[in-house]
Amino acid sequence: MEARIDTRLTALPSVTTTAKPADSPVAGNVNEGPGSSVKILNQPVPLAFRESVRYGEQSLLARARELVGEQVLTKFHPRVLVLHAAESSHPSPLNARVPHNSPQEVRAMPSALFDRCAAAIRAAEAAECGCDIDAFETNALTVIEARPSAKEPELAAYAVTFGAGSVLRVEPGVAAWVAAHNPNKHFRIFQPFFLADLAAATQAITGGRPCSGHGLTLGFVPHTLPEARALPPGYRLAHLGARELAPYRDQYVFENSLGDPDEPERLEKTLAGFAVIGPWGEAVALAGVWDEGHGRYEIGLDVRRAVRGLGLAAPAVAAATRWILAQGRTPIYTCGATNVRSHRVALACGYRPLWTLGSVRRAPEGKSPYLR
Repeated sequence: MEARIDTRLTALPSVTTTAKPADSPVAGNVNEGPGSSVKILNQPVPLAFRESVRYGEQSLLARARELVGEQVLTKFHPRVLVLHAAESSHPSPLNARVPHNSPQEVRAMPSALFDRCAAAIRAAEAAECGCDIDAFETNALTVIEARPSAKEPELAAYAVTFGAGSVLRVEPGVAAWVAAHNPNKHFRIFQPFFLADLAAATQAITGGRPCSGHGLTLGFVPHTLPEARALPPGYRLAHLGARELAPYRDQYVFENSLGDPDEPERLEKTLAGFAVIGPWGEAVALAGVWDEGHGRYEIGLDVRRAVRGLGLAAPAVAAATRWILAQGRTPIYTCGATNVRSHRVALACGYRPLWTLGSVRRAPEGKSPYLR
């Protein structure tokens, strides 16, 4: 196979030419200009040549931000100039096909906003765990012994990962058990069986109220600034202050966005809420915002079951996100790993997953260890 490939990022007008080298039995076509990624005009296309083109395209996309900068990358799509491809009997040098990146996937690459938020969250989680930020990049498990914080005294163990290394904060005396039962992969501390065993060991070693392992939580931060979203006819969005939100806490409808009535500390942290008001004048969806410390403002969401599926969640979350960014804070959106509906809301509002949390909690006074 003979091939010459020139990869470019350019804003030239669309031009298509055809050239036929004197010594080549196959026409060498050129396609240059705005388009959807790579286009090979030679037909039929040898498999080895197609895979080589895709390999080159993947390499270009991996270095696109470095080569041309983010503003250019988000405005134009990569193009590949294919000058010549001839039939070849040589086998492909690749063992697997390299995935093709669409323009949508290019836009999904990390943005300046995402990078800024990610750096803030890493610093905040390192402070919460009492470790260095580099611990999240070790591809290993880092165990920290520390007493539960006054902010969350029921939090007996706290696990965090951004994907390239995990940190586990445990109560004094529990680190030796973790070392003896350390799974061979750092991320396996998030497995339910490990958290359940850790809960039993924590209770046996330290005593106190019963402990239980809690399921995984996914954390999202904004990748793009969400646009203001339209509501169905008859619905409107209202920005409510902390005092205006207080009556809604007694309805046991908006626990995720406002907290339970018996959580006074949550009420103290609540800053604002963005409520969707229905045609009858009552709040039917609410995105509450509270201060999680270290510059993080968290968004909690509730939608009344009777109006789910009407598209009320995303406008409330988008409004809350824009307000948080205007305050110079970092918006975060967290939800359970099994809450797929909530994942879709986050993605629809321009959020992308960043980190995973797990925990062991002591039972609140007079409550089951499985209730928080």
